Amino acid sequence: MLADSNLIIYAASGNYSDLLNWFLENEVSVSYLRQQRALSLGDALIAATAIYHGLPLATHNKRDFEWIKSLEVIDPMEG
Repeated sequence: MLADSNLIIYAASGNYSDLLNWFLENEVSVSYLRQQRALSLGDALIAATAIYHGLPLATHNKRDFEWIKSLEVIDPMEG
């Protein structure tokens, strides 16, 4: 199951203990990568989609994604 980032925000607020328990009791993936580093929403969605589907990400801008350990990043324009 893929959870929207707004659910994470609600769960982390401390006001929704049932929601927090739901996260703890279920296998939930999240597509929100922006908390770890500065990353545009578009890049976060692209990276999360690649990770979710187990696909490498092809980009000429490898530097923006190389810090994501679970993501294979390739540059088809490299040498």
